[in-house]
Amino acid sequence: MKKGMTLVETMVAMVILGIVGGALVVVFTGHINMSRPLQTQQIMVHDARAAYDVLARELRHTNAIEHGVADSVQFRAMVGGVSQRYKYAIREGSLRREAGGGGMQEIVPNATLLRFRYLMVDGTEVPLPITNANDEQVKRIHIRLIVTQPDRRDSLQLSGFIAPRNLR
Repeated sequence: MKKGMTLVETMVAMVILGIVGGALVVVFTGHINMSRPLQTQQIMVHDARAAYDVLARELRHTNAIEHGVADSVQFRAMVGGVSQRYKYAIREGSLRREAGGGGMQEIVPNATLLRFRYLMVDGTEVPLPITNANDEQVKRIHIRLIVTQPDRRDSLQLSGFIAPRNLR
């Protein structure tokens, strides 16, 4: 008797291997498709938090608010020993930052809201617009930033108060 597999056994083995291989492909593809939105969300959260932290740090070191309104702010700050002009606003669907007159650069895509509230010591709001003439009244600034995923399924809201250190 010869040893080996018959044609029927070989065909059955190939069918089983095909079924197992197909199942693995389906599971692997499903895993990739499930993890893609999570990766997009993680990138959104990371970018938004990093931008918010930079904005808060620079505003904390401001020594003059040149123009502050509800949805944008332009100020001078001493950061790293250098006095520089900064501007933050939402333009074309993204949070943009200008530093030192170099033009507005996108720092967070899909930003849907940027709001500033300028507060006195007692918590009342300083009338807008804020200029060099009335910036000494500002003792705290409330920042609110909302960033949305491109597919609009999820959004992240960052909010907090900062106290400018160098205003008169």
